[in-house]
Amino acid sequence: MGDGINDASAMKSADIGISVDTAVDVAKESADIVLLEKDLMVLEEGIIEGRKTYANMIKYIKMTASSNFGNMFSVLAASALLPFLPMESLQLIFLNLIYDLSCTAIPWDNVDEEFISVPRKWDASSVGSFMMWIGPTSSVFDWMTYIFMYFVFCPLFVSKGVLYNDLASHFAGADLVRMQTAYVAMFQTGWFIESMWSQTLVIHMIRTPKLPFIQSHASAPLTLMTFTGIGVLTIIPFTTFGRMLGFVALPTAYFAYLIPCILLYMVLATKFEKSICASLWRIAVKGGMKDELDKSLDKIIWNNEVYGTRYGILGIDCSCDRGCDPYECNILEYGADRKIKDKIFPSKIRK
Repeated sequence: MGDGINDASAMKSADIGISVDTAVDVAKESADIVLLEKDLMVLEEGIIEGRKTYANMIKYIKMTASSNFGNMFSVLAASALLPFLPMESLQLIFLNLIYDLSCTAIPWDNVDEEFISVPRKWDASSVGSFMMWIGPTSSVFDWMTYIFMYFVFCPLFVSKGVLYNDLASHFAGADLVRMQTAYVAMFQTGWFIESMWSQTLVIHMIRTPKLPFIQSHASAPLTLMTFTGIGVLTIIPFTTFGRMLGFVALPTAYFAYLIPCILLYMVLATKFEKSICASLWRIAVKGGMKDELDKSLDKIIWNNEVYGTRYGILGIDCSCDRGCDPYECNILEYGADRKIKDKIFPSKIRK
């Protein structure tokens, strides 16, 4: 850091050279950062904003990758098992458009204090594991919706208890075509709404390892965009535009299935955030995989501020008084560049 001619060489050689706006031109040209205010706290603010940007980038990558991966599994299963498309191309494009618009507020999302309290290095290694678990998990709930709509809801409200494959045995001519069209439209509408609810609400689960809406709150723009997207796509099937897209108005009884289904998905997604690291610990420790454990230690943050605990391996000395699973206690996030010094099964790990 400097502001004179004699400082230019040192700033040029440094990893990061810092100067001020009142410095000589040579010093400012050699510096990487020029402070416009006489306050070094500006640097702290810049570092924090950089960590927030990184955190929100990782959020978006995780959300997009897991969502697309899950949708791929869902569509593949539906194509193989259903006698019709689970959603028309135009409907799917419209769904993704509204979902992407909901995600545009992620750059302005809040970031947990624990995440920005330590430096970070770019590490996308957790994205693959996250995608492989959250994606198929979302597909399970899509498949549940398929089963519910095909075997229960559509026969109950459309075809008087007759499944789609059996319609030809009970109806003929124009009645058959009308019944098949209504059956497919009801099915597609149900999955359309379930997909939007699950994809959008899970944003709030993925964005933090804490309990969403209670321990960690999304920013106002993100909350507004996500819930507006859910509201718009829930209302569309009841409108003329929705009928143009091939949707039909759903009976209110559908939401008696949808709400518990989405709540269960949100609980599992939140649990997943906290358990993935714990699973890694169990596999490494119980399997005696010391080399793998050593590599994994560099990718885990053990937080001492949130729960006020000591750092224990194998549940040793867990004193958080929360009755938690000792394997999960203190685990916050993948992707840390913090080096953990005690690596050979100590009773405590230092920050």
